[in-house]
Amino acid sequence: MTSTQVTEDLSPNDHTKAEADSDTPNLAFVLAGKDHNVPKPHATMSASCNTDLYMRFTFGIDMASVPGRIQRSCLPSGKAAKRIERASVEHEVDSTPATNHLIRDVDLARINCAYLRDYDLIICQNIHNGTLCGYGVPLASLFLHCWGPDRTKKKNNLSGTSDRVPHQVEFCKRRDIPGKSTYTPDQKHFIQRILARYPNIVTSIPEMRALRMRSNQFGPIAHIGASIPGYKCSHCDFAVSASSSKEGSEPLSMREHWQEHRRVSPNKHTSLARGVDLRHSDEFQGCLVQSFDRDKCHMLWLPVPPGLGAQGKSIEPQKSFGQLLSTGPQLPSVSTGFNRTAVLPFFLQNGAYDLIHPLDPIEIAKLIELPRKDERGLQKLLSAVLERFKGLCDSIPSIPSLIRRLLVAPRPEEKGILERFNRPVRESTICSYALEEVRLLCFVIRCIESGKYTIGVSESPVSSRNGLQVGLTRDQFECFQALLRALSSKSQSDATGASSKLRSLLDAVLRSVYMPTNSLYMFDDTFRNPATIYAILRSTQPQGGFAPPKDVTVYYAKIQFGICLTTMADIQNQNHNFQITNTSDEDCDDQLYLNFREYVQEKTRRWVSEEHISPHAFVRGCMKAMSRLARRAPSGQTVMWNTDNTKLAVESHTVTISEYVNRVRSSLAALASKVDKEILFGVKFSEESFNLPSDTSETNDLETLGFSLFAFQSDSGADMDGHPSAYFLQQLCQLGHLCIRQEDEIIWEAKRLNEWLLSVSQVWSECLTLMHLLSLPGRGTEVTSWQHANSPTSPRHLFFSKSLGTLITHSSYNKTTALTGQFKYIIRVIPFALSTILTKLLRIVRPIEALAFTSQAIGDKTEIQNIYSTYLFVSHGKMWDSSRLSTSLHAWFLRELKVPFGLHMHRHFAQALQRKFLSYAERNELNNTANNVMGHGRELADLHYARETQDLNLDTSERCRMEQVGVDWIARVHKLEVSPSLTH
Repeated sequence: MTSTQVTEDLSPNDHTKAEADSDTPNLAFVLAGKDHNVPKPHATMSASCNTDLYMRFTFGIDMASVPGRIQRSCLPSGKAAKRIERASVEHEVDSTPATNHLIRDVDLARINCAYLRDYDLIICQNIHNGTLCGYGVPLASLFLHCWGPDRTKKKNNLSGTSDRVPHQVEFCKRRDIPGKSTYTPDQKHFIQRILARYPNIVTSIPEMRALRMRSNQFGPIAHIGASIPGYKCSHCDFAVSASSSKEGSEPLSMREHWQEHRRVSPNKHTSLARGVDLRHSDEFQGCLVQSFDRDKCHMLWLPVPPGLGAQGKSIEPQKSFGQLLSTGPQLPSVSTGFNRTAVLPFFLQNGAYDLIHPLDPIEIAKLIELPRKDERGLQKLLSAVLERFKGLCDSIPSIPSLIRRLLVAPRPEEKGILERFNRPVRESTICSYALEEVRLLCFVIRCIESGKYTIGVSESPVSSRNGLQVGLTRDQFECFQALLRALSSKSQSDATGASSKLRSLLDAVLRSVYMPTNSLYMFDDTFRNPATIYAILRSTQPQGGFAPPKDVTVYYAKIQFGICLTTMADIQNQNHNFQITNTSDEDCDDQLYLNFREYVQEKTRRWVSEEHISPHAFVRGCMKAMSRLARRAPSGQTVMWNTDNTKLAVESHTVTISEYVNRVRSSLAALASKVDKEILFGVKFSEESFNLPSDTSETNDLETLGFSLFAFQSDSGADMDGHPSAYFLQQLCQLGHLCIRQEDEIIWEAKRLNEWLLSVSQVWSECLTLMHLLSLPGRGTEVTSWQHANSPTSPRHLFFSKSLGTLITHSSYNKTTALTGQFKYIIRVIPFALSTILTKLLRIVRPIEALAFTSQAIGDKTEIQNIYSTYLFVSHGKMWDSSRLSTSLHAWFLRELKVPFGLHMHRHFAQALQRKFLSYAERNELNNTANNVMGHGRELADLHYARETQDLNLDTSERCRMEQVGVDWIARVHKLEVSPSLTH
């Protein structure tokens, strides 16, 4: 046995948070489709032979470009058993024993496998004959092992070569369809993620056969097949199992191996007397042996080194079966009903509890879920709804302001931030709203298809243990029937006409639901409408009970938006009809206009206000009630200090403040060193190359397009050849690290360039993290959109502070800006050491990075060049998003302090530090300023420095206060100098 047999449960995020691409590992080694899709793979290509070709054509992976991967030695199969050049492993008896940690990676766990870190090998943990498989599996053979061999070639072709049967793990199944890829995109991405997470993983069978016992391995390797009796050669690391011999005779491979020794060194190995059994000679010694793979064609036995004092001793279970059951997942209660005493009074009073109580929560979740893959018609519906929703949202800005105000329809005494019906800013928000409408339509269609509906204006829904039966009006039923016929149609002719017809049917269906003809009967029972039922179903949780008020208000807002959008579409159609009826070029003495205006007012008052019974009024009432509850709900205790204020706990994760400060300082020093060594390759520059911009270069120019403190043209002056970036490019060409020069063309070495670009991206991730820690935390979408140059859409955010002698940022983002048009500005100070790093990256590295990437890019290179020359945080030609900041921050805290702080938890952490160490007297104006820049307190709501224009010139006194707060945050909390001339 090994000294310990420890397992770890680690998610992919634990290994990849520090890597690029927002939320995913670095997949720079993944080939584009055209690079690996070939009609017929090479004849000798397989998982065990020509593995690099196999990985390229099967999984789209260029093994030579995997960042961080070292070249592994290989030992082919076949005659390798006779090879003797591998000397015995020297056992280091005084070394720390290998622990044989088994990483329970969540991806590998999907197919019942894990990662053995000591040997960089995947271990199969599927069950075979009541025991764990325990095979070591190279990455290229993973799916073949977990699914099984190709059964079309030879039935039961494992017999005679293996002691196992195919595991038949469904996810690993290959598909043999002519003209199609062997594996699905999900399967390919699975392999790519594993390789990105563990770049040195054993990929091929020859690599696995080259594995040897570690010098600090004591006893058998844990988690693989058990050790068995065998023999090892006295002169090399060859070993053989005792079971491989016929009864009463020595194993044949033992004799062949000894004869190979005789052939190579005849003087060293004298002949043995005829009939001598090698098992009893000095040439071999009895021992225990193990093999990662026990298939006869791949098996290679390794001699097991001596164990420690506990060799052969099994580990006794620490828990009884009863204790294991008590700590395992608990079965749900037999009763699926809700506890009436725990339900919010609002849901009791509006009848929601009585409607939901008899229903199974899991069935509710299935009823309102998005279309499944096997629901072809509903998949078609999803696409049509998304197209219709996006089209209507895009038309919102062209709708007259009068209609947009009426669609919001606040009461005269109410003041709301939304004064008109606006288009959502982000495409992802539009999709999210549209998918809510898809859920509603899927709910009704599933009820109709399962026959759980009644027709009639007075029909109420019926809920029972057998499910929910909805009541539909005749108009609603006929509209849904027409929609179902269109969705089930397989006609491919006139796709444009079919799309237009489907949109008309969707308009009619949604109009019948949101503007029903049975409002009088809804007076007695609000749930005589599918939309009101859906709103309540959406308020539940799959595990039972109603969702928290804060969660359900989001769903209600989406439903409400969909109703307003359909009302707007109906008004648009009516406007079109009014124009058709008007045959002249004039408005007939304004009567037509007045009629239409009256129609719009009546329509909006009837269907998108709270004055009448309607689905919108019901949803709006639910939303207001839940919003009040959410605002008044007590917040949990997120942050807690210890008694002497040396440790801070955020949601049970404790950080020692002194350790945090030391880690920040050491990370800053390590980053500076990495930039000089790995990014600038140790090139010696003139002293002024790293100087921050001068006082004269900072003119506060916010108007000139492209102006930047680090723009190559303006930064170099008249002498572009003397620019540090030009000098760096010259040195790179001379050194041949990344490129060479041929006449007037730069030739880049692709592999090294990709590695360098990845290193640059990682350096920017670390810069982003340290800016977030040291320059007062901002919001993710605010920070990642920062610009170092003016653009048509925004002025720059990076400035030089003449008073502090360092770089600062002006932040012009706020959550309500998109709705109110009011910009709120915050100044954040960057410490001098980090400003120097940014100067190196922007002045020297950025021009080279842009030149290199655009030279390799395909498509519109001008757009890529503009991104590099405008935004601070760019990698591989793309702007970063907020998830990249959260990923970088999470990786830093996990690496340095072993706590999983992302954006949200770090915000609590930083605010606690500010309140404890950056507090000022209550009436001191710096106290209000500190609250403003930290993003909490009532002061932030009133922070309107520039209401009409995007003027970054703040009030001078307020600018000084913000800079002072930033200086105090860096100096008092993090013990760093803001600039060389200021010592705090």
